[in-house]
Amino acid sequence: MRVLLLALLLVPSAPLPPEFNSIVPSEFDPLIPSGSTRVLISSSFLFVEGPVWNPATQELIFSDINANKVYRWTAAGGVTVFRDPSGRTNGNTLDREGRILSCEQTAQRVSRTELNGTVGTVVDTSRD
Repeated sequence: MRVLLLALLLVPSAPLPPEFNSIVPSEFDPLIPSGSTRVLISSSFLFVEGPVWNPATQELIFSDINANKVYRWTAAGGVTVFRDPSGRTNGNTLDREGRILSCEQTAQRVSRTELNGTVGTVVDTSRD
């Protein structure tokens, strides 16, 4: 959640309630540009993880594990569902080509969402 909060610092939206500021540890202060304001893009999630900012598309991708969804946030469109169901995805990152790699709990795999939106398996087994 702390990483997501940092990723949301510069997005235009309604200001957070004052009590929200108390949950962001002061260790993050050096990472926050002077004059930045924390903002809340939505409060309707169950358990958010895995934020990744895509600079090419100017969107934030993040997972709501308990809702079994991956969401997308853009300045123009706000929050929309990106994947439903998501396989209880709890981690997302981008590869060098801008594709989204996700760790899925349900399928116990690492999946890749291609630029055209199709989802495939990268890894689904391991050797002990």
